[in-house]
Amino acid sequence: MLISEFPKPSDPSNPGNRILISIVVPTYNRERMLRAALESLACLSYPRDLYEVILVDDASSDGTAGTVREFMAKSPFRLIYLRQSHAGVTVARNRAIRVAQGDFLVFTDDDCTFAADWLERLLEAVDSPAVGAVGGPDPAPADSSLFARCVDFAFTSFIGTGGVRAKTGRSLAAYYPRGCNFLVARAAIERVGGFDPSLGAGEEIELGYRLRRAGYLLLYAARAPVYHRRRDTWRDFARQLFARGVTRVQLIRRHPGLLEWSYLIPPALVIAFAVGAMLSLARLLSAGLFLISVCSYLLLLGAGGFVGARGLRSGRAIIIIPPLLFLQHALYGVGFLTELIRPQYTIVGYR
Repeated sequence: MLISEFPKPSDPSNPGNRILISIVVPTYNRERMLRAALESLACLSYPRDLYEVILVDDASSDGTAGTVREFMAKSPFRLIYLRQSHAGVTVARNRAIRVAQGDFLVFTDDDCTFAADWLERLLEAVDSPAVGAVGGPDPAPADSSLFARCVDFAFTSFIGTGGVRAKTGRSLAAYYPRGCNFLVARAAIERVGGFDPSLGAGEEIELGYRLRRAGYLLLYAARAPVYHRRRDTWRDFARQLFARGVTRVQLIRRHPGLLEWSYLIPPALVIAFAVGAMLSLARLLSAGLFLISVCSYLLLLGAGGFVGARGLRSGRAIIIIPPLLFLQHALYGVGFLTELIRPQYTIVGYR
């Protein structure tokens, strides 16, 4: 364990109701992104003697260790550097919980940067002891590629995810904070326990579910964004969506209460398309009816592409977004069905 020798958090017993915050950042082989994250954390407007950053290195093989030591020499906040054998993000977060000193723990990722008033905005939502956790939006940075910004639209649009990530309007499912922007009260996490170490993904949703079951409120702070780098290639996007479908089944097995009808839409679409195609080829279903259904779905994707292109102010986006939305639905559905039929997919690492 390495700890910077710069200002340490004040004693929690000090008068003045000064709120101490521990920011937890797992990292793995993202040296360049990590540097940007640390520099961004150094620019927060929250008092620097009232927050610490706990960085857990999951056995990175790049220059992460050197980057951290270099940053420690000038760090304006207390920085704790832990290194572990490659065990994944969930184990990393639990290790950080054990050494954290804050009244609140804030979990984020190494591919994020932060608005200066990020912590203040998260804390604004904590207006009673009944609040167990607070989440916020995670838009793509403004300097992202067009593809990454299209991915961001697919993830946050109603047609893409049913509004479950951006809890500002209609939503088809209950809101759970995501691990890149997730404040948890120490009292709450001590009561329900940390992250489930058997999960390689979706661990923040599982923790949020246990907090809700324990009677805590989960709130959304729309004015507390982190800027989250999105997948920048078709292959990485596809792998991520397949893994999300797998993860949803794993979460439902642990907690049947996490099953909501909206999560069944993508696998139902996959089944309906496959069955409809086979029946129409066998002439047991009107080919015209099948074609009308497919065209209706494609029109829906096209409408999503139009809305996204307008929001992104890019004509090229109308070509990128519809196939992204299709892959999002299809691969999530395939991952869901794969895990449902043959549970063996293991997810370890960082999303």
